[in-house]
Amino acid sequence: TRNYYNKFYLPLRQRLLNLNGFMTYNILNEYYLAIELTSRCNLKCTYCGRKSAHEKGWKNDGDIDYNLFKNILNKLKNKKVSIINFTGDEEPLLYNKLDMAIKETHTIFPKSIVKFHTNGLLLNENMIHKLIDNKLDEIVISLNVLSKKEYEKIEGVDGYEKVVNNIKKLMDYKKHVKVNKPIVTIQILDKYVDNINILLDELIPYKNNYYLN
Repeated sequence: TRNYYNKFYLPLRQRLLNLNGFMTYNILNEYYLAIELTSRCNLKCTYCGRKSAHEKGWKNDGDIDYNLFKNILNKLKNKKVSIINFTGDEEPLLYNKLDMAIKETHTIFPKSIVKFHTNGLLLNENMIHKLIDNKLDEIVISLNVLSKKEYEKIEGVDGYEKVVNNIKKLMDYKKHVKVNKPIVTIQILDKYVDNINILLDELIPYKNNYYLN
């Protein structure tokens, strides 16, 4: 619930971040690394905890210093890191060195999966080319709802059609350059799952090129 998120998760997350912008989880001697590249976002989602975090002084808008980012990777380069996720309560596509970050991560961890979540609004053609050129492994696009009206109500901006079109552009370009990555997952909130055929019909030409979550 939101109360649990505000009371327990956000303070714990702040301690785990240890003021360095990253978290690690050790599972069976394999590490999962979560790095927050930016704390900025371009949406105003009604369900997001960012507003509460800012009000309580736990978080400020800003980007991770790129040298700090590289230092984090280098400190862990001798560990077995299976997944590196550029995650947090933010929009990673706002980070102006995202392509460099993906490339650097693959250089230091060539066997690791590099992924991130995005709302997809900034997933334009130039960004798509950068992500594919630098071999992003997975992208999770949080569409969340299934209509223009609900998107504006829940996400705080008019962006539903733009995100759906950006998803199509991404899958079209993957087909054009004949690559399988990044693996595309489209995220929908549970309350809208019963009406998922609205999206499935929209994406019929791409039915074997994405996952739903």
